[in-house]
Amino acid sequence: MQMQNCVRSSAKSPTIVPNLTKSRYKQPDRASKNRNLGKKGSQYATVLHQSIPSGGYRVNYFERDESGKSPPAKLRILSDDILSGFDAEFLVRLRRACSTGRMTLHTETAELRSHMANHYQLPVSGPFNLPCTILPADPDIETTQRTPADEIRIGVLGRQRSEKGSYRIPEILYHLRKLAAGLNDRTKICIVYQAVKTKRLRRIVLELKTRIHARRNRDIRIEYLDSGMSEEQFRQLVLEMDILLLPYDTHRYRYSGSGIIMDGILGLKPIVHSRGMAMQELLTHGNAEAAATDREFAEKLLKVATELSRYKQSAKYASTRLEQLFKESARSLTAG
Repeated sequence: MQMQNCVRSSAKSPTIVPNLTKSRYKQPDRASKNRNLGKKGSQYATVLHQSIPSGGYRVNYFERDESGKSPPAKLRILSDDILSGFDAEFLVRLRRACSTGRMTLHTETAELRSHMANHYQLPVSGPFNLPCTILPADPDIETTQRTPADEIRIGVLGRQRSEKGSYRIPEILYHLRKLAAGLNDRTKICIVYQAVKTKRLRRIVLELKTRIHARRNRDIRIEYLDSGMSEEQFRQLVLEMDILLLPYDTHRYRYSGSGIIMDGILGLKPIVHSRGMAMQELLTHGNAEAAATDREFAEKLLKVATELSRYKQSAKYASTRLEQLFKESARSLTAG
């Protein structure tokens, strides 16, 4: 088991396990930025990076420890994929470990908490939300708020994978150009797309598709950026956007959260996302619009772009709610 950010711990301090996922998904150093979330009085929690085998090891450990002196463990589960891979016997053992209070489960989204309770009969003790790239009270959030007089910048940011819907961008752009051309006022929009360096063929195909209909409306353009950025460069990029576009696959993100949603909300960015995505408690404050078809995505992008100030004002309410979730996470993790 790999130890990460291990700090002073008493025998009774909880063991916090940030991520229990099917893949070794790594978020941008969330734990190292939030060591104090594990703080309780003068004692500190031990923060571990957890993989699937060590999750099973932790259950075995509690079953064999008759003394009851081992510290409780807190497991953070980010995806339904890991639970669907467990057999019925292991789920029974996991429920038993939770019922004793020696192990507690935590999730990033309310949708996954509800799913775990209803489908697996697993008790979830509370949220475990940590910031990604942008932190609460970042001094640059207000100073970088743009008043886009000439061009609205829409970000399709992060490492683009198929489940993030990057293949949909050409059609969304096609409809966006077509709809914007019919408006009385000229609307200039730039879609900022982060392309993966190693996926050169995918980028070439994407560029060809997006250029085919460029003549329909040259006020709507696309700009390609490489995904190989430092954390600080990515932070600045998010803050420079006016709107974030997330045409994600809802089969993948029905229960799982997204770091770019939290970055966008803390950065006070309106979001246009796939209908049915998780994290709805952060996307229903008048700060976001949901869409399903490519044309609907284009319609919602234009709606947000033409009423940008209103959506940005509503984004402050979502940011306040997210900061409340961080505080709830701290209380949840230090309980017991």
